[in-house]
Amino acid sequence: METSRRSASERIDPALAAVGVLALLALVLRLPHLGESLVGDEMYAFAETNDRGLLDVLERVREGGENSPPLYFLLAWLPMQLGDPTVLIRLPSLVLGTAAVPLVYLIGVRTVGRTAALIATAVIALSPFAIYYSSEARPYGTLMFCVALSTLLLLRAIESGRPRWWVLYAIAGCAVLYAHYFGVFPLIAQGVWALWTDRGRLRVLAAVYAGIAIGYVPWILAFLDQKGNSISILAFYAPLTLRGAGRELLRLFPGHPSFAPSDLPGTAAVVLVALAILAALVAARVADRRAGSPPRPSDRLVLVALLAVATPVGFTLYSAAGPELFIGRYLSGALPFVALLVGAILAAPPRPVSVAATTVVVAVLAFGAVESLQDERRRPAYKDAAHYIDDAARPGDAVVQLDLTLGATKSQVTTGGRQLSLDVNFDRDHDVFSAFEENDIVRVYGQAARRSRFLLVGPERLPDPPPGLGARLADRREFVGLLPLEVRVYEPADPARGFDPGALAQAQGLARRRERRADAVGRCLRAAGLDARRAETSPPGSITLEARLAGGGRSLLYVYPTAARASDELPAIQRFLAAGGGRATRVGATVIAYTGAPPGAAAGRVEGCA
Repeated sequence: METSRRSASERIDPALAAVGVLALLALVLRLPHLGESLVGDEMYAFAETNDRGLLDVLERVREGGENSPPLYFLLAWLPMQLGDPTVLIRLPSLVLGTAAVPLVYLIGVRTVGRTAALIATAVIALSPFAIYYSSEARPYGTLMFCVALSTLLLLRAIESGRPRWWVLYAIAGCAVLYAHYFGVFPLIAQGVWALWTDRGRLRVLAAVYAGIAIGYVPWILAFLDQKGNSISILAFYAPLTLRGAGRELLRLFPGHPSFAPSDLPGTAAVVLVALAILAALVAARVADRRAGSPPRPSDRLVLVALLAVATPVGFTLYSAAGPELFIGRYLSGALPFVALLVGAILAAPPRPVSVAATTVVVAVLAFGAVESLQDERRRPAYKDAAHYIDDAARPGDAVVQLDLTLGATKSQVTTGGRQLSLDVNFDRDHDVFSAFEENDIVRVYGQAARRSRFLLVGPERLPDPPPGLGARLADRREFVGLLPLEVRVYEPADPARGFDPGALAQAQGLARRRERRADAVGRCLRAAGLDARRAETSPPGSITLEARLAGGGRSLLYVYPTAARASDELPAIQRFLAAGGGRATRVGATVIAYTGAPPGAAAGRVEGCA
């Protein structure tokens, strides 16, 4: 009996045991994010899958506000029928994002060797980027898994030569395209590499890729009709510039998609990772020269490198021809191969250097993974704010929502394409009045003033209710997150008189003044030859104009009613832009934010109009 137990233990591959531990660790790091509030574009996914039939989901992805293929939404629909849809909508991302961890190892042992594969598995397990998108109700974790799976099946098909593996590869390749449109870039890279390594595969590859194309025909017809939601507004926050692209690539590795790399993991940590990788490269090169014949990169290492760069290069070419943006989430399909490339570099030098460099990289990633679990690093706590409102609101109370950031734009909600992050978390009905733009504020306060109390909710540093309304702050609660939220409860200062709606006349006067100023600034910008238009959302108290500058730059002008109010808001806008490499200045009652290329001479025209 003892002998059989010993022989069984000897049969356990230590490397596979390590992969199992890393996969379990990956799950443990991803699970806590599963119940966080749905925010931002996750609300599109929720609107298109919640309380709908399966065929209706397909129709909504085609006709709603979505600009992605349907695979993730179909996968999310099934678990949403089994419990809390605001949690279970993320289950496909959790399962597939965690499953990508052992997939990276299986690819690695076939391409870069066992040691490099283990290092890469640790990298993908601990990556803050991978952790985030493994708990995001969006298709990026699904894309990461599908690209990795298709690569493994391609290698298996080449190794065996059996038709069944080519069929499985074709199915996986089709799944890549149904996961995200940018899956086309790694598929092209796989095909080019397979043909480059053996031109005799031309006929087989032609048949396989024809099968992928035929399998995608049903959605191509839908894609041509997909209305979607423009991603061009993202170009202001993630412009296609050398600096912007560098920042997003550092978010991919070793950073986090929601924070500047200088913040998480921090400038010092990024430098340590760069030095560790550089030291490994130099040490490997020195060792090779001493050996007398530097080894030629294997064909399979070339595949890894090709897949690591295919999506960034393809996205850059696409973006240069259109939206002029570069944002990390669209690069998720490259992350498994970035991890494998890093693993290959760290495993290449002599053992002492390899161990030291690997320890540095893994430690930085582990720090980022643990830091992302801190409350102030997690998604905005809309769920906690909604539950507080459930407890604090009395029958007949109004809820005034001044969420002009991650909630939604007016048209996105009124057309049914997207829901508000707060609303989906209420356990009971409330009378909610939402201000999507500055012109709505007088209206919503006019409705709230007819009630005995109202609750004000939105991002921290909420503006006070209009003066003279007779509102007294009765309670206040803050909710920590990467965007702190605040809920205030207001009662009449004089319960016998109630609120005074007549006080809104002053607020209306300020709104009209702000409107006239915004119109005048917009006319001036257009007369100066700049493409200027009004943005659909604005920070509280302002009207926002967007102007495109020469050289790919953009400017946002936040028009306030008074210079004092603009001066008060300037520091917060400067802090926000600093994370993306932008800058802001104030001219009179207008705050001007720049991003992208240096504004140059156009800045004078913009500031002159302000």
